[in-house]
Amino acid sequence: MIENKSGELLSMWWFFVLIIIGVGIIAGTLMFASEKIDVRTIQADVISNKIIDCVVDFGVISDILSSDFNLFDSCYIDKGIFDSSGNYFLRINLTSGLGEVKNELTYGNRAFVEDCKISLIQADNYPRCVKKELLVLDSSGNSYKLNIMVGSNYEFR
Repeated sequence: MIENKSGELLSMWWFFVLIIIGVGIIAGTLMFASEKIDVRTIQADVISNKIIDCVVDFGVISDILSSDFNLFDSCYIDKGIFDSSGNYFLRINLTSGLGEVKNELTYGNRAFVEDCKISLIQADNYPRCVKKELLVLDSSGNSYKLNIMVGSNYEFR
């Protein structure tokens, strides 16, 4: 009587292949999940662009000059990310053509003002900042300079 042992041999190779595939999937997942992705500059740029889109309409500034202007309600930005996390900073400065400050709004971690100067040398643990400067007009045709500085220190893992 001849015994058929090819089933046992095939079964052993099948488990070996499954183990190799499982180890490959686990190793790939661990390599991907452990990679640190730096999106701080992109976050700051997105926030500054959203504010510009909200406050400036074809070069004309909206009602940011009024005393009851609420940036977060007008631009649909969550104020909680600036208040509680400490990972974000926002400064909007509106000056007249003569250099007179008309309105300044500051939210978030105020230490980022100095940290942003240091981050220009690409220090790893400092926030990444985006500074934008625009020349805008009000509804009467008066010119203003709008400075926006946004800093982000949120690291995505």
